[in-house]
Amino acid sequence: MNLSNDRWRHRAHETVSKLGIVPDLPAADRHHDVDDRDLAVRLLEQLPARQREVVVLRHYAGLTEQETAETLGISLGTVKSTCHQALSTLRRAMHDAEEAS
Repeated sequence: MNLSNDRWRHRAHETVSKLGIVPDLPAADRHHDVDDRDLAVRLLEQLPARQREVVVLRHYAGLTEQETAETLGISLGTVKSTCHQALSTLRRAMHDAEEAS
């Protein structure tokens, strides 16, 4: 999700910079936030339990890699590789979901 949002923001910023204007932005759509959150939860549920635990502790709870390793009783390297695999899976799934819609 973050990668997609970053791309959108980057493109919007480039457009505004080229035109030299500030666009009229619509009011924030709270339904979009709910849809994104729902998709994120559904994608997280598809991950194996260990990957889901690592991602939630690192990116939702905000624990460091070391704190995550200690909490789960696994090595620092396992946290790093598990997180990498999980995020790669989530990125692919998010990309597929964007293409489907």
